[in-house]
Amino acid sequence: MKSTGTLFAAVVAAAVTSAGAQSINIDFGTANATPAAGYSAAAGLGGTGFWNAYAGGPMALADLSGSPTGAAISGGATGFLGSSNDPATLGDDDLMVDDFIGIPFIDTWTVTGLAAGTYDVYGYTWTFTALPSGFDVNGQGVQAVGGAWPGSFQPGLYSLHTVTLAASQPLVVNLYSINGAIGVISGLQIVQVPAPSAAALVACSALASCRRRRR
Repeated sequence: MKSTGTLFAAVVAAAVTSAGAQSINIDFGTANATPAAGYSAAAGLGGTGFWNAYAGGPMALADLSGSPTGAAISGGATGFLGSSNDPATLGDDDLMVDDFIGIPFIDTWTVTGLAAGTYDVYGYTWTFTALPSGFDVNGQGVQAVGGAWPGSFQPGLYSLHTVTLAASQPLVVNLYSINGAIGVISGLQIVQVPAPSAAALVACSALASCRRRRR
C-alpha cells in the first residue's frame, strides 16, 4: 500500500502535469526544419517538446507531446515567408530564429481553443543584428525584441507576456514593425502556468480521503 506522503506527491505531480497539457511551441517559417523536440528556447522545461511548423493561414496545433490540442492559430493577412542567416546562431537556435514570417507594419495572429487558465507567452523575432520587432499579447503592452546574439536567450531577446484567459477567450498576438523596418515573428511559445492552489486543493482532498480510509 502506498504511504500517505507518496500518494500526496503523486496527486500533486498529476495535477501539475494536467495543468501543462496545452503548452504549445510554434516555429514560424519553413526555410529551415523545426527545432528538435528537446529544444526549449527561453521557456525552459515548460517549453521542452514538439514544435509546430507554421507557414501561415489557419492551422491546428499540437502540444509538447505532438498530440492534438483542439487549439488552432490563424491570421497574418499581410505576412510573407522569409529567412535571414545570422552566423552567430547555431543548432536549434538557428533553426527557430533564422526563418520567419515578416509583416510590413502591423499584423495579428489569433490562437483559439485554449483551455481557460494562465499562460506565459514568449515571442521571438529574426536575426538579432536586425532592427527589433514589437510584440503585444492581449493588449498587455508592446515589448521590443532584438539585439546581438550573446550565445543564449537573454531578456530583451524575447518578449514575455503573462495572460489569463477565460473560457473560450482567444489569445491575440499583435506584431509591430519598429523604426520603419519590417516586423518579424520567428517563434511563439504558449506555456500554461500550473495553478498551485488548484493542485494543492486536489492533493489535500486526496490526503484527507486516504486518512479517513486508514481510520
